[in-house]
Amino acid sequence: MSDLSARTDHSSAPDPLRSVYLRLVAEESIPEKARGQFSYLQPLATDLLAGIALDTPDNVRVLDD
Repeated sequence: MSDLSARTDHSSAPDPLRSVYLRLVAEESIPEKARGQFSYLQPLATDLLAGIALDTPDNVRVLDD
C-alpha cells in the first residue's frame, strides 16, 4: 500500500508561462554578433522583429536560444 498523502499539489505552483509575452523589438537593438543566438526573433516589418520575452517585476528579457 502506498502513502498518497506525500503527493504535491501542482495546482498551486506558479505558471512560468504567465510572464511570457510576444514583444516587438527594433532590429538595431540586437547586436549583429548576437543575432545568431536569437532564432526565435522573426522579421515582422522593416527593422522590426517579433520575439518572445519574459516580463518579470524586475526586468524584461528577450529570450534567446
